[in-house]
Amino acid sequence: MTSPRPNPDFRPSPERGIFLTGVIGSDTLDRLTPSILKLQAQSRSPISLYIDSPGGNTFHAEMLQGLLQARQQDQFPIRLITVTTATAASAAADLLISGDYALAYPHSIIHCHGIRMGQDEITHEGAVDIARYLSSRNESFALRHAFRCISRFCFRFFRIRPDFPEILANDANLTDVACFVRALQDHLAPDLQRLLDEALRLSLESDELADYLASRPSRNTKTRAEFEALVFKRIIDFELKRHKLQKTWSFLDLGFERIEEKFRLLIDAQAGEHHTQMISRLCYQWKDFFLTDQQEGEWETIEDTKQEEWLNQKIGEKLRPIWFLLVSIGRLLQKGEFRLSAEDAYWLGLIDEVIGRDDLHSLRQIVEYTDAPEPTEKLESKN
Repeated sequence: MTSPRPNPDFRPSPERGIFLTGVIGSDTLDRLTPSILKLQAQSRSPISLYIDSPGGNTFHAEMLQGLLQARQQDQFPIRLITVTTATAASAAADLLISGDYALAYPHSIIHCHGIRMGQDEITHEGAVDIARYLSSRNESFALRHAFRCISRFCFRFFRIRPDFPEILANDANLTDVACFVRALQDHLAPDLQRLLDEALRLSLESDELADYLASRPSRNTKTRAEFEALVFKRIIDFELKRHKLQKTWSFLDLGFERIEEKFRLLIDAQAGEHHTQMISRLCYQWKDFFLTDQQEGEWETIEDTKQEEWLNQKIGEKLRPIWFLLVSIGRLLQKGEFRLSAEDAYWLGLIDEVIGRDDLHSLRQIVEYTDAPEPTEKLESKN
């Protein structure tokens, strides 16, 4: 391999670095804000955020992220490179993931979990309010992580896709996303293998339910609430049909929890505007990796005003399962306690690169090395 041509967009720089250590709180903002503003005023070059922190207050962490990635008066935000030197836990893990390019040293630990909230005395009403607040916040963080990580996740997909034929040789009925999960599991710790199984289950159940709903007679609904009520009724019918032979099955035994889970996923898939926009964006960003040579020729003839619709029809259904698998992974990470190695975080798309691990291919290699391995077998065929 030839010598790299270092690109500052992919390499952390201590000279333009901010160092986040200790517990994140108001004093963290007080300490780091002057340095951030000074670096932003000096140059539009990337800023590096070095992280060794057990986490802390999510509000102050969000304030810090907002300051680092703020759009200036007449300029675009400065590119943010994040790198954990030892530990990135809780809110610090969120900051690491939020980087435009995220790195970790091989010995690093990335600790992910849901939002926490402590209170000495609590009433039933207070518990309900807190539960709703935590659920909403966890969902917000899960989606935020998915938006930030989807390009990394797609990069993993195309890196692993050449392994699919070997996986299909043992089970020809697997979908692409199921093959992707099987391939990822070979690189992950056991608890994360189980997480991927659960994320895939959620995705498959959502698809099964969507097919069921599509086969039901449709009704016109005037409001969002009417649409949601119709979806709710059909989910209940679906669950009754699915469990009709289980005499002891009850909605009280996790039934309501599963219904709410399916309801959220289905509303996301069918009516979530932000999901629809993301899938359209992915179709454009990754079209070269999904379109056949014949379709690429057809693409050149499509009018600009019709390109988005055409792409969604051709490859939207291929990208949709990948996106919702990542969303499900994000939601599950917010529900449990997961201590990830740097390599685990790499394979799940939470970071872009493990420093010093050239075998874990990164976008930096594609940019800096003229003879870097291409991300997909399709690119290899074109060289």
